[in-house]
Amino acid sequence: MAGNNKALMRPERTRGRKSRANLSLTLKKALFSASALIPAAAEAAEVVPGRFSSINIMGIAAAAGLVSVSLIAAFAVMRKRNVMESENREIRTALFDARSKISRYESLIADKNRRIVIWDGQSSQAEFLGQLPPETGAPANDRDFLAFGRWLKPRSAGDLEKAIDQLRSHVQEES
Repeated sequence: MAGNNKALMRPERTRGRKSRANLSLTLKKALFSASALIPAAAEAAEVVPGRFSSINIMGIAAAAGLVSVSLIAAFAVMRKRNVMESENREIRTALFDARSKISRYESLIADKNRRIVIWDGQSSQAEFLGQLPPETGAPANDRDFLAFGRWLKPRSAGDLEKAIDQLRSHVQEES
């Protein structure tokens, strides 16, 4: 009986060896077919809506990049616009001041028979507006006009020099 058992076990062993060989062959075939099916499965996955493929992700990334660049550019433009608006306000203020100064000068010049001397500071050059008629005896040359002692009576020239010095020193104290 013991021998019969051995004989009976041998076919099982051979059957086990054959089944293992068949199993490994089946696994090899399955792996080969799966590897052949992976590209097809990837293509099928790209076609299915609602799934993210690499092309979809690249498109989303490109769109996000464009939106980011657009936002950064928009913020830069808004900041530059604010800077330009403040510069424009300063320029408008300076222009308004200059126009008002011109308007004052024009109103002073409008009256004939008047000569106006303007100093912007203690050391600045004098600016002359208007002319006096020749019958007053005032010189037409600007430098000669400032030499009051040459064409005015001495007392009037002295009073005028004192008044000018007071005005110029008063302006300097205010500044």
